[in-house]
Amino acid sequence: MSIIVTYSRKLSKEYEETVTIVTANVDKQKELAAKFRVRSIPALFFMKENKIKDSMLGMGSEKTLRKKIEALV
Repeated sequence: MSIIVTYSRKLSKEYEETVTIVTANVDKQKELAAKFRVRSIPALFFMKENKIKDSMLGMGSEKTLRKKIEALV
């Protein structure tokens, strides 16, 4: 399991009342990858009201992910 999946699961539990965290396998979900124009992985999109508010390409720390989530809630 990748570290990003570990972070996602942990943060999903912590923010379960306010945030939904979704992961996708771009090799299996090519249409979704195309919709979000994923060119490298990991690619993270932070959305609010069905609009992308922020994104992050490449691996980030748990602290960075937390800050991006906090900026949306």
